[in-house]
Amino acid sequence: MRTKKKLNRNKKLSKTNKTKRGGLLNMNSPTDLVNTHICNLKPGVKKDTPGLEILLSISKSVQLNHNTLPFLQQTYKNTNDEWFKFVIINNNDVNYIYIIYGAHINKHSVCMIEGLLDVTKESGEYPELRTAYKNLIIFKNQYGSNMESMDIQVKEQCLQLISAVDEYIKRDINCMPVVAAGSGSVNMDNSICINNKSGHYKPTELSMIKAKEVFESNTGAVVFIKEKEDKQLLEEKYGKHAKKYSGICISDNH
Repeated sequence: MRTKKKLNRNKKLSKTNKTKRGGLLNMNSPTDLVNTHICNLKPGVKKDTPGLEILLSISKSVQLNHNTLPFLQQTYKNTNDEWFKFVIINNNDVNYIYIIYGAHINKHSVCMIEGLLDVTKESGEYPELRTAYKNLIIFKNQYGSNMESMDIQVKEQCLQLISAVDEYIKRDINCMPVVAAGSGSVNMDNSICINNKSGHYKPTELSMIKAKEVFESNTGAVVFIKEKEDKQLLEEKYGKHAKKYSGICISDNH
């Protein structure tokens, strides 16, 4: 059996409850995580912005709870080489899990934004971000996501829509905080395996323990935590396509 390496540990965040403009997106735990692709980014390093990641994503996020658990269990079996990415957000002191298909192009930031807008749609929170997101999706449905194939005017419109999303994210949900984030798949016995695969949020050991608690309380399923699979093990099974399966729990070993 391969030796598990310790889960990453991030520096503790402030315990202060931070109410974000436009809604109650709470950060009140030292285990909370921030999107390191837009905050705490090393000098000189450039990453795709959340707006661009929305444009490029190929599927929508879904809230995971008791009602949608059968969907998760049917869709993301590790025996079928399927996996998901997840975020857990705390809005108005309620923890919500959102999942998205584990394709490399689908980012945790997209899952976070779609989840937040979904849980706040009845209360109408984040109105400008909501409008900017909808406008970008309308554009995407009309013109697609390949900017290289767009003419100059359409590309300029696309960049403006992306910029609007990024502007309201920075204003209203700066650093895009989450309770936990990671990836996972479903075992043969329908238990859930979650792991700390997230380049955006860099999950800590404590945040993964919190994720397990929320998964269990929100779904009623049995949940196991596992270190993300190392590259060698992925390459042994998937060869040159290993990157495509980087967040999967390969085996049922609990």
